[in-house]
Amino acid sequence: MERAGAVAELSDWQQLRAAAKAIKVGDGLVDNQKLAQLLKDANYSGFLAVETDHLHPDYHYDERAAVRQSIAKLREISANLN
Repeated sequence: MERAGAVAELSDWQQLRAAAKAIKVGDGLVDNQKLAQLLKDANYSGFLAVETDHLHPDYHYDERAAVRQSIAKLREISANLN
């Protein structure tokens, strides 16, 4: 199925997943503040999850620290919602 002119094969996702390393919330490419605002505006009331599979080596494989920092960032994002 095509969407917006792009097609992704399962093997593409598998390769991306194999190369991807988890980073803490706020350090990635996603505008988490904007995403959270969109969820709020859509009246989303579900859960948010912090996943640290394959933690990036820059975090010295300290998953607890990465999760703590991610939770702190999510709280900051939540406090700044309109």
